[in-house]
Order: sequence, then C-alpha cells, then structure tokens
Amino acid sequence: HEDIPGPAAALNTTLVVVATNARLSKERAHLLAIAAQDGISETIRPAHTMWDGDTVFSLATGEVEADQRALESRAVAVVAEAIRRAVLLAKSVPDFPSAREGNEP
Repeated sequence: HEDIPGPAAALNTTLVVVATNARLSKERAHLLAIAAQDGISETIRPAHTMWDGDTVFSLATGEVEADQRALESRAVAVVAEAIRRAVLLAKSVPDFPSAREGNEP
C-alpha cells in the first residue's frame, strides 16, 4: 500500500459501534470494544495510525448472559464484515469516489 500524504490522511477515521444483548460490566464492555478493534485491522490497511481517530464503542442491553471470549470473537468478525459491506455499498459524493465507482453495471 502507499500512504496518502497531506490532508487526505486526516480523512480516514473509522467509527464502530458494537451492540449486544449480553449482560456486560463496564470492564467487559471495554474489553469487547478493544477486541472489536481487530476487525478494523483485518480490513483496513494501515489501521490505527497516529493520524487516525479510529474508535470502537460497545453497548449492552443486559438481557442475557454470554461468554466473553465468544462475544469478542464474534465482534471481530462482525466488524470486519460490516466494513467490507460498507466499502462495497458506499456511493460516491463530490470529491470522494467510492470503491465501486466506475465498476457499476
């Protein structure tokens, strides 16, 4: 990959929300958000640079008990898939072409 020099580098912030119906303490919700960051790393290169504002928030409704390891593993997969879908489904706006621009039927 090539790094984009200049102001364009400041336009690459990824915001993620992971929501679950699991019962999580504040600490477990924090750990879920940390784990979910790996979904960004799986799909965006480079990720988590000093110029990014990449952030993951986690929310929990507290309805059911859930295994923390299973939640974290699933969060990584779901975040990665959500980013892939967002890239493929995004539409261009002025000065910001989408990944699929020019490839539409």
